[in-house]
Amino acid sequence: MPRPVSGKHINNPDRPTSEHDIPVPVASNDTPVEPNEDISFFGSCKFEPRKAFKKMWERMHTWRFWKIILLGQFLALTICGTAVTSQVLQSKHGVDAPTAQGFLNYLALAVVYMPFFVFRPKRLHNVLRWRSLGYFLVALADVEANYLLVKAYQYTTLTSVQLLDCITIPAVMILSRIFLKVHYRIVHIAGVIVCMSGVGALIAADAQNNHSPGQNPILGDMYALIGATLYAVTNVAEEYSVKFYTRLEFLGLIGFFGSFIGGVQLIILERQQLVLAEWNSEIIGLFIAFGICMFLLYSLAPVYMRFSSATTFNLSILTADFYVFIFGLVLFRFKFSPLYVVSFCLVVVGITVYHYKDPVIKTVYPKLVKKDKNAKTSASGKSLPPPTLPSVTSFDSAAAADKPTTTRSPQLKFSTRAKDDDYGTAV
Repeated sequence: MPRPVSGKHINNPDRPTSEHDIPVPVASNDTPVEPNEDISFFGSCKFEPRKAFKKMWERMHTWRFWKIILLGQFLALTICGTAVTSQVLQSKHGVDAPTAQGFLNYLALAVVYMPFFVFRPKRLHNVLRWRSLGYFLVALADVEANYLLVKAYQYTTLTSVQLLDCITIPAVMILSRIFLKVHYRIVHIAGVIVCMSGVGALIAADAQNNHSPGQNPILGDMYALIGATLYAVTNVAEEYSVKFYTRLEFLGLIGFFGSFIGGVQLIILERQQLVLAEWNSEIIGLFIAFGICMFLLYSLAPVYMRFSSATTFNLSILTADFYVFIFGLVLFRFKFSPLYVVSFCLVVVGITVYHYKDPVIKTVYPKLVKKDKNAKTSASGKSLPPPTLPSVTSFDSAAAADKPTTTRSPQLKFSTRAKDDDYGTAV
């Protein structure tokens, strides 16, 4: 690689130039040095409140911000639906079959999304050949995470399960940092801390409604901890899959392998419970309602992660317990506590703070780059160079702004990888 020209030769007109010389800008005493734009106002030495809150206010007036908020709350409502139906099945009808409930969801995913591959044998063969083992392991982790979290409620208190379930958020951030090359700023850590303080208020409120010590607290806590960790693995794998490939591929393969794993586990562990259950229209309706909520959650979560991240997803669904409390006031005679409202407000504020600035993602997603490129090309009517996305980049944008453009531009990686894509724009 050619070495840059030293500063003393730049302003020398008599010095012969070479095609290998790369000019290096020299800072002038009259020109103020701009701060690195990769440093947020929360993380810089000089904090400017007015400028910071003005930028946050501008972000709150964008459609992307409200898509994240509204879709995240809808997903939280679907989780609320699964919790309420499971609680009614267990407390009123004595039916405790988490694997059977999840099996209906995986079967519906396979029936709806697998036909997109069955009628394309070549595409199905390529997916099964190169990625079947990965999807099998993700489906196994997802099935067992659902099972362990539900079983944890039988052995320990609701407060312990909710507290240990929050392990999912730091676990997702660690896995995203390792595998997805996500660099979090101080503002993101601050947003997570605000959300976790909301969880603390929620746990304090739940302690007033739950005084049962549990049958085996240690076993229940272990179930909750393992289940939360498995959820983190599946969420990060889902984000990777929907951004590198398609959500149809992820949902179809997860439904296919999940129904197989769930069916085998159902026969081994819950066959006797289903045989002894007194089936009626109400129990069947609760099973169907649980399946619909889970199907909507699994179908829309990849869409959410498409323009957001697994970390934001887990922060958004923290409000699900607030919605469970609303239903619990009527169905389970919960005691009202203002801490529930405080918890909900803290979670929403934490999500807003988290979205003050996008994290730096140094993983190149050819799907997102190709989609953005096609949109700009159709809008202008002519071919455009590969774009550099603000939150999906292969190098530090702030550092690149200080470097000259050479023929070996990192943007060439975008166009090369986009041409190798066989599936086109992800759905």
